[in-house]
Amino acid sequence: MLARDSCLPAFGMGDAILAVFGENSMAQEMIHEILPVGLLQCNCSVVGDPETREAVVIDPGDEVERILEIIARHNLNVRLILNTHAHIDHVGGLHAMRQARRRCGALGAL
Repeated sequence: MLARDSCLPAFGMGDAILAVFGENSMAQEMIHEILPVGLLQCNCSVVGDPETREAVVIDPGDEVERILEIIARHNLNVRLILNTHAHIDHVGGLHAMRQARRRCGALGAL
């Protein structure tokens, strides 16, 4: 598993999700919510394991409070925050998301 504040190796997003959830979690239906955020309506995804409650947030571009509501509704623990690329509409909420994750005591990379 990934350690707190470790660097994410350069590999595909599917590989990163498998590194967090493990091979067996893909057999059951994952929690997956997509929400358009920010002025440009970039899609942010919250992907979670319904058994372990571990989650990955992908492209938290803005509106972090909405993202946190989804995380709370599903009682998820954010293990990893991923950005597909560094455009502002994909990373605009990254700092606030990291701060919220630290306040909650969640574990994960980043």
